[in-house]
Amino acid sequence: MKIKGIYTPVVTPFRKNFEIDFESLEKILKFLLKKKIHGIVVGGTTGEYFSLNFQERIQLFEFVKKIVGNKCQLIAGTTAINANEAIELSLIAKYLGYKCILLGSPPYSQPTQDESAQFFLNIAKKVQIPIMMYNFPEKMAFEIKEPFLKKVMSNKFFTSIKHNSSNPAMIRHFASNYPSLQIACGNDLQFLEFCSWGSESWVGGMSNCFPQLHIEIYKNAIINKNFDKARDRLLKLKQIIDYVISIGKYTQSVKFIMKELGLCNELCRPPYLTLNIDEKKKVKKYLNLILK
Repeated sequence: MKIKGIYTPVVTPFRKNFEIDFESLEKILKFLLKKKIHGIVVGGTTGEYFSLNFQERIQLFEFVKKIVGNKCQLIAGTTAINANEAIELSLIAKYLGYKCILLGSPPYSQPTQDESAQFFLNIAKKVQIPIMMYNFPEKMAFEIKEPFLKKVMSNKFFTSIKHNSSNPAMIRHFASNYPSLQIACGNDLQFLEFCSWGSESWVGGMSNCFPQLHIEIYKNAIINKNFDKARDRLLKLKQIIDYVISIGKYTQSVKFIMKELGLCNELCRPPYLTLNIDEKKKVKKYLNLILK
């Protein structure tokens, strides 16, 4: 499976009673499809998979597949604390027609490189569809390193990696040592650095809000090879992303922006809270700069 373009890790909207708001989700999916997004990731970190029970995650897979069909690529996020649950979710995603899964090491467990590699290989053996490995040590408490890669990269199902780490040296390592590995940018402000090492894809949470801007950045960088124009477009996002990261409320901010755009309400499930009044004012200020 070729990973190329902008992939939106779609949010999971909630009603006031914190049940999944499928009506708003359909609205979001149709908005993304209208903007010609290249792919959608279901049940990722921005989708608050950690707050969903097993059945809800399956319902999301089913609903998104029903609405999207084959209009863009679909990737199922199947990371779970329980290893057996990750296997079951992956098998269900395959059955529903997903062509790729996004898989991270079980959060909080802190396995060794060898233990995590065996876990990934076991899922690959059982599921047998392309796997995008999720390298996000700040969230997962596990970093994909060379001992892990040595064990898994001989398996044909490990085709791509979403890299979101404060360690930029690993981008060079992936590109230099594993040329067949497709590297997806997982950091909202580093896409151009990833491009310089051969990456052609970006899994960006802010593309929930600004899909067209993300696509413009991608087209200028990858298709037109106009890095100056791509950088100018990326700088439009910088202020709002810098602020959101500085307050430590990424998903909460994405949902607030989507509320302002009329796509869904701003509710996240606990322990997340909505932005406070001052935070909302600042996010709106940066949003208006992007929209003007």
